[in-house]
Amino acid sequence: MRNGLCKDLSFSKEDREENIRRIGQVAHQMVQTDFIVVCAFISPFRDSRDKVRALFQKGQFIEVFVDTPLELCEERDVKGLYKKARAGEVKEFTGIDSPYEKPLQPEVCIKSNNNLTVKESAKLIINYLEKR
Repeated sequence: MRNGLCKDLSFSKEDREENIRRIGQVAHQMVQTDFIVVCAFISPFRDSRDKVRALFQKGQFIEVFVDTPLELCEERDVKGLYKKARAGEVKEFTGIDSPYEKPLQPEVCIKSNNNLTVKESAKLIINYLEKR
């Protein structure tokens, strides 16, 4: 998305909101034509997520929150972006100098510090979908 549809956007708050709005619109159009759509994006602002949710009928939008402490994000930082952000080399970085607003009521919450494997985490999502 960042290399195509949203390549004109920066990482400012306004552009991050626009990035999520565009993604939401595309996902909504695909759902309207009977596609199942999975989107995995850093969407740090609650209002942006709520606006995307509002595009969909009840039950069509499922918010999955991968709850990861900042310290763990920094430990897993293979690209060195958190170090760059802490050094002031990367501006408006989520969790460092730009906020992350946790969801209030996500349909699925995966706590990534509880040592679940990727497969076990995915199973939490699948279980939710199977129940519905």
